[in-house]
Amino acid sequence: MQNWEPNLHSSWNIRTIWETGTVLKVDTLDKIQERRNKKAAISTRRKRAQKVEAKAGYTELNRSVKRITRTDKCKNVKDLTMTAEKFAREGRKSFSGNYRKPERSVKGKEGKVTINIEEQRNRCVENFKELLNPSAQ
Repeated sequence: MQNWEPNLHSSWNIRTIWETGTVLKVDTLDKIQERRNKKAAISTRRKRAQKVEAKAGYTELNRSVKRITRTDKCKNVKDLTMTAEKFAREGRKSFSGNYRKPERSVKGKEGKVTINIEEQRNRCVENFKELLNPSAQ
């Protein structure tokens, strides 16, 4: 018995399009299914006039499906580029995980720079107390 492998072109369905990474809207996927149904309807017609009529409807739908999928793919690419630009703007340090907040220097009343974080917090508390209670000076 032979190993059965489907032909790529004939086995393409909505699921394989979704798995390839192209993000299509649900409306677009519905239109693709409708196009498939119309194509199947062409082959089931027996009279030539009915086939021509069905084919005209199929070609119109085929054009609209191609247009819609193109816009969906372009929109997806634009979204991906926007996220890439956003990460580029944030900088390589934050993207790679080596990002640290820079240490801020806080000066005391005498103008001396304090390095200790606890002293910096105490100085900020003193500063806000002075600002909020001007009569205490």
